[in-house]
Amino acid sequence: MASGSSAARERREFSVARSHLLMISTAHIGRLPQRIQDRLGQLNQDVEAIIAKAETHFETEVPRRIAFDMTSTSTSGDLINEYERAQSVSFVTRYEHLPDNLKVHLVEQDSVWQIGNFWELRHVLNDFRPIIQNQKDAVYYARVHNVLCRMLLRINPAEGMVVRILADSGNDITTLYSKWLTENKRAVKSVIGSLEFPYLYNGILQHSDASVSRRYLSDYASGELNYLLWKHVRVLGFIKSMLAPYYRMMNVLTFPKLGPL
Repeated sequence: MASGSSAARERREFSVARSHLLMISTAHIGRLPQRIQDRLGQLNQDVEAIIAKAETHFETEVPRRIAFDMTSTSTSGDLINEYERAQSVSFVTRYEHLPDNLKVHLVEQDSVWQIGNFWELRHVLNDFRPIIQNQKDAVYYARVHNVLCRMLLRINPAEGMVVRILADSGNDITTLYSKWLTENKRAVKSVIGSLEFPYLYNGILQHSDASVSRRYLSDYASGELNYLLWKHVRVLGFIKSMLAPYYRMMNVLTFPKLGPL
């Protein structure tokens, strides 16, 4: 695992380096009207600013490579309780099938440009919803963070799973890692809070909130919805990269793998 500051840089590089791949092919760039090129340029700047803001939450350095030491005195034969198992299995299996990034396909018909895979943007955003928006879901990122942090901070294994983070040297860096993980959570919150996910999920993708119906109609008819969904999809790969520490730890707890046909 990367250190605190280098991990943040790698996450940003991961997202920004792919930003042009996410836009359109070079063959289409020259054919796009300038107004669309300008909007896409501004969209990319907005996303980079959101990522840069999230990076400011990282202050702690952790070693690049770590190991997990897990202890439990449970007499049931299970290292974790039923809620933790269900949460772990659900989070791991959901995370593994989230895309790192989604390429947007533009199509032209009668000089009108549209997103050819608009349905795919909607689908991917819906797949992320339980983790980044639904606060009541066990896989909501803050709930996952809280469960794992309790394991890191717990002292008595009779109270549940105790997890310690070890550096390559064997030194216990659990306290340091817990601090870094909390900074990571704040970075996730920063990204989500900088966008309009509540509007997308409550007014468009999942529910029909009457309070935003006029805006939805306007955004849909004007084409603004294309840029809105595109912008939110653009940060999903970055969000997934920040969820990776939770995935790695939960995967050690349950390690479910999809079976073959």
